[in-house]
Amino acid sequence: DIRNWLVHQGNNIIYIYGELDSWSGAGIVPGPETNALRMVNPGGHHATRIADFSPEDQAKIFQTLEVWLDMKVTGLGKQTGGGYLKLNLLFLIGAILITYYLFLRGRKPGQQKE
Repeated sequence: DIRNWLVHQGNNIIYIYGELDSWSGAGIVPGPETNALRMVNPGGHHATRIADFSPEDQAKIFQTLEVWLDMKVTGLGKQTGGGYLKLNLLFLIGAILITYYLFLRGRKPGQQKE
């Protein structure tokens, strides 16, 4: 199966997970026979990106890519962070806009237009 292949033969793959992402529980843990890299961002969520990792972890990711690609790989050179707050604000703004739209239209969620 695919999971077994990824664990035992899935080379040149970087698995990026956020510690607080519930999907990480079902994430791949590469076996020692692969060169795959599993990175878990402490306090990270589902939208974790390389830029959200510490500078040390970013360096590890870039070094791994350099070995695989046989070329120099550079990132932004800074840690961006703040992704969780941005995601929550985006969700909140979306919920407010949808509620306002439905209020203006005089309908309840799920109610069909007559």
